[in-house]
Amino acid sequence: MNEILVTGATGTLGRPLVQLLAGHGAGVRVLSRRPRPTPAPPHQWCTGDLRSGQGIEAAAAGTGTIIHCATGRGDVAAARVLLAAAQRAGRPHLVYISIVGIDQIPVGSYRSKLETERLIADSGLPWTILRATQFHQLLARGCAALARLPVLPVPAATSFQPIDAGEVAARLAELATGAPAGRVPDLAGPQVRTAADLARSYLQAAGRHRRVQPVWLPGRVAAALRQGALLAPGHAGGRVTFEEFLASRPGARTAAAAGPHLDGETRPGAGGAAVTRPGRAWLRAALVLLAVIQAVTGAWQYFAPRSFFNFPTVAAGAPFNEHLMTDVGGLGMALAVVLGAAALRMERGLVQAALAGYLVYSVSHLAFHASHLMGLPAPGAALLLTGLVLLPAFALALLLVAARVTAPDGRRGEVKPARLEPRSPGRG
Repeated sequence: MNEILVTGATGTLGRPLVQLLAGHGAGVRVLSRRPRPTPAPPHQWCTGDLRSGQGIEAAAAGTGTIIHCATGRGDVAAARVLLAAAQRAGRPHLVYISIVGIDQIPVGSYRSKLETERLIADSGLPWTILRATQFHQLLARGCAALARLPVLPVPAATSFQPIDAGEVAARLAELATGAPAGRVPDLAGPQVRTAADLARSYLQAAGRHRRVQPVWLPGRVAAALRQGALLAPGHAGGRVTFEEFLASRPGARTAAAAGPHLDGETRPGAGGAAVTRPGRAWLRAALVLLAVIQAVTGAWQYFAPRSFFNFPTVAAGAPFNEHLMTDVGGLGMALAVVLGAAALRMERGLVQAALAGYLVYSVSHLAFHASHLMGLPAPGAALLLTGLVLLPAFALALLLVAARVTAPDGRRGEVKPARLEPRSPGRG
């Protein structure tokens, strides 16, 4: 029997792939950094680490096929470790899953994927490489994270062609049991959809009400996304739509149960004027949200600077400086205090000063990250930039609202009842 080793076997793609292979009667080996779980799975479990090389030769020994699904930081180094083990294991067929558009999007993780493809093609091993578009699972996770904000930001003029991970797993299983084929045709989802359209579908399926706000993102990565670098319309081999995927998830809501989808709704008062009280409530809630975010991130930076710095989107290639990190953390907590005081007092001058300070901070934060996107995958870079663009836009919008719904003199915006004065004799 042909023994098949699957790296990344416990991930979004690896899990359905292992199930398919086992269902077809193949001898499957699962490679994981974690020890064998209890109860034990029906397939062979190999504990190994592609970063250090520990356990990889033993896992690869005697295999006829290796399907390389593992991905993350250090893709190229991990590929070198795996290729060296494969060459010593008798030249098994190496099947690699890659991503559509890695040769068009200038981010570090995609360049690593492209370099890994080149290493495999030049390794002397029999090989097959399949590129697929983004998974439904990835886009749903991104929408879920962004839906925690009062407004759900998406990259403007950007489309995706998502595919179900199970369909990619089925194609990989087919390729793994066939002859080496080199670079095979790409595999893409059934529909090309705008980011805004996908976000609305997610909100409707989740029963959540948010305004979907397209945001024009700067930089070469965003430009490549707008030009369709992640699309493969000529290779729409998938059948499961994004809505079908959402409906199939455990606990998914139907459209009827979710109620009408609200993509931003204004509530006019008498004569069509905006209602002030809900406006003040929303402004206070927004200030509290910003204060909490600043307090949490500031405390994290101050009390655990190394842990914060090691977060994937923080370092951006810069060297660690504990003094600087703790200073920035202290300033973040100070800004949280000002934002919290503004939410408590709701005085126009204090609210505007707090939001102006936050606007300065968020614009400078955006400027740094927009020029330091190396090492992030394209969807991650797009989501990061979307969120960072939204923050100053959000603060600016709140500044405009603040003048209308806050009080200029410390009375916290109370609406006094109109006082009727008696009319003097002789006044008509």
